[in-house]
Amino acid sequence: MLDYIGRLDNFDGPDIAEYALHDDYRLYEEAFAIYRKFELHSEAVDVLLLRIGNVSRAHEFAEKVNVPEVWSKLAN
Repeated sequence: MLDYIGRLDNFDGPDIAEYALHDDYRLYEEAFAIYRKFELHSEAVDVLLLRIGNVSRAHEFAEKVNVPEVWSKLAN
């Protein structure tokens, strides 16, 4: 599925990511990939921290995008 996300261009990313995050599906990696693709950095780091629970990966992501709101969420 992650491969398709990388290849598709014309879709409503935030809506699809919300479906992926739903408790029935729990497609957290897919939601993270969609948010990252659409440059929704704040939402992407939320997935890493709150759904996947990987602080070190969230730190790597924060270093990569270097956006204040991502660093703020990581600090909290």
